[in-house]
Amino acid sequence: MKHNDVIPVKDLIEIAYNSENNVLFLVKFNRMKFLKTWCCFSFLLCFGIANASSLATGTMMKPDTILPKAFLLGDHERQFEKLSVDYETLLLTATDNNMDLAFNKWVTMITEMEDYSESIGYDLKGIKMWMNIFWEPDGTIAHIAFFLKPNSRNVDVEELKAFFSSFARHYTFPLLYKTKYSHYGSASFPTFTGKKKVGTY
Repeated sequence: MKHNDVIPVKDLIEIAYNSENNVLFLVKFNRMKFLKTWCCFSFLLCFGIANASSLATGTMMKPDTILPKAFLLGDHERQFEKLSVDYETLLLTATDNNMDLAFNKWVTMITEMEDYSESIGYDLKGIKMWMNIFWEPDGTIAHIAFFLKPNSRNVDVEELKAFFSSFARHYTFPLLYKTKYSHYGSASFPTFTGKKKVGTY
């Protein structure tokens, strides 16, 4: 059709009708596309909010709640706080406030720890640290938390954790008490305290 050709009214109406249908179809198509996009977006938004809420309340992804046998002080802070409450009785209290007895039992355990390291070929020499030990009423070690002092020998922390875990499974502290108990103290190796066998592997 040329530019100057006259288009009959009937044809104009038909063209207008078809054009309107196309527009309506495009509007419907775009609206459908928009609705699908909006539904997806709404779902993702709701899912994200639900996840965030679940994470805040701890109901969706529960972190590993199993506290390792041995760990660095500063790690597992929330579980450590609970541990401190569960084992709030001090070694000094468990020894009837006998400071000499509490100290001797602590030193005995450190000596036994050194003996055990020698028996399995693990070198503790030069290691200096703070330790927090948690005992069950029968003297078995529940957990060992530790932190290396600045003047300690450099050591592979993962290997040290493995050593403490092994020691804790094999050693029984020579003190029975009615409740769980704990002690925070210092340890340096070698101990130079002699080989007094009191604990049991």
